[in-house]
Parts: sequence; C-alpha cells; structure tokens
Amino acid sequence: MRRVCGLPEEIRLRLLKRAIDKHGHEGPAELGKIEALLTALDCAMSDGQTRLKQTLAGPRSASREGGIHVQPAPSRRRRPG
Repeated sequence: MRRVCGLPEEIRLRLLKRAIDKHGHEGPAELGKIEALLTALDCAMSDGQTRLKQTLAGPRSASREGGIHVQPAPSRRRRPG
C-alpha cells in the first residue's frame, strides 16, 4: 500500500482492511479497530516518525515513507521450559 497519503480516507481504510484480511489468520478484522490503526499510522506519518509497527488480526502493519506496509507478523518466541 505505497503512497496512500493522497487518497481519500474511505479508500485507504478499505485498502488497509483488504491487506489485513489477506495476510491475517485470526478472521476478519473489526472495522473500528482498523479505523483506530489507520489513525495511529496517519499520526505517525504526520509526526515524521519513520516507522510505527502494530499488529491486528495476525498481520503486522507499519508506516514507512508515506505508505503503509502490511505483512504476516513474525512468529512469537517460545519461552524456555
């Protein structure tokens, strides 16, 4: 999802939902949670933060260079014992 900053919010929201649902393994993400994630990613990009990483419904979403990158989250580390 590169260069999403110039697109209307509704389009960016739909694109983010599709990407999360595609890479997710915990079922479809809730709309309210996707809206909150998009707001957090937008704030990070507008504040000049180069990276913000958050997971939602399985995949990890990150703000990067004016775009949003969605990919499967890395496996959790198992605790010894």
